[in-house]
Amino acid sequence: MDTTKEKKEKHIYSCLKCNFISSVKFHYERHLITTKHLKDTSLIQTLEKSIHLNFKCKCGKEYKYSQGLSKHKKTCDYKPIEEPSQKLTNIEPNINMIIDIIKENHEFKKILLEQNNQVIELHKENNILNKENNILNKENNKLINKLVEKESNTTINNNNTTNNNQKFNLNFFLNETCKDAMNMKEFIDNIKVTFEELLTIGNTGFVNGVSDIFIKRLKDMEVTKRPIHCTDLKRETIYLKEDNEWNKDEKENKKLKDAIEKVECKNFQSLNEWCEENPETRISSSNKGELYMKIFEKTLDGDEKTREKVVKNITKKITIDKEDN
Repeated sequence: MDTTKEKKEKHIYSCLKCNFISSVKFHYERHLITTKHLKDTSLIQTLEKSIHLNFKCKCGKEYKYSQGLSKHKKTCDYKPIEEPSQKLTNIEPNINMIIDIIKENHEFKKILLEQNNQVIELHKENNILNKENNILNKENNKLINKLVEKESNTTINNNNTTNNNQKFNLNFFLNETCKDAMNMKEFIDNIKVTFEELLTIGNTGFVNGVSDIFIKRLKDMEVTKRPIHCTDLKRETIYLKEDNEWNKDEKENKKLKDAIEKVECKNFQSLNEWCEENPETRISSSNKGELYMKIFEKTLDGDEKTREKVVKNITKKITIDKEDN
């Protein structure tokens, strides 16, 4: 029987990085915390990482050899996100967008001004046509008056006497009492639309604003100096003085409506003058820019329906008081 103790097999502890070998575990553990070991292992890890990074693609894939990385890059479609410069590039489009908006706003203003000028030109052309029509209407009125006179002579004597008295009274009032009245053309030419009147149009609308322009100036005149009178409010019978002659406004008060259109043209002219004196109106987001658009839109509301309402407002203020005349 063998009584000899079996020799225990020794365990070897080694650190290949530091070339350290020991059979004592305590010595090995003490070596692991030495400055030399820590310094050498840190340097080796850093080198390994740097070597390893040389074979790593930006997409995240790693390769042991440069050949593998080179082959991968030929087919890799990864596009890196440039975070640091992204904020800067995002700022530039915003600035360009603002500049584009400002340019578009200026172009829009130019278009509005061009349209405004076109409206003024159309009014001028209409005025020329209206003058020609007025000449024809004047001749027609003379013929109509002659026919009316002839027809009145064939009626019953009693009615004839009454009509003659009424006509005589009206003729006396117009041709004698109001012989020094202003011509309608001169009245319109003297109108200079103020900025306060433009504000009234913007705040209360086309009908009230244009009505006030006429009524204010007519009220400031003596009754006998006015170029227009209403003899029958219910039927809206109107007489105007043109070329030093009084004539009835025929065809649904066309002459008075023509005068209203001329005042509309003056509204546009005054608005343009105010716009030129206030460049801030070209910036639509500014207070004056918003005010300009508000007034401009209201001045465009002139049509047959709104002009008819203006006529009604004017006739209420110029109806002749027959008892006093």
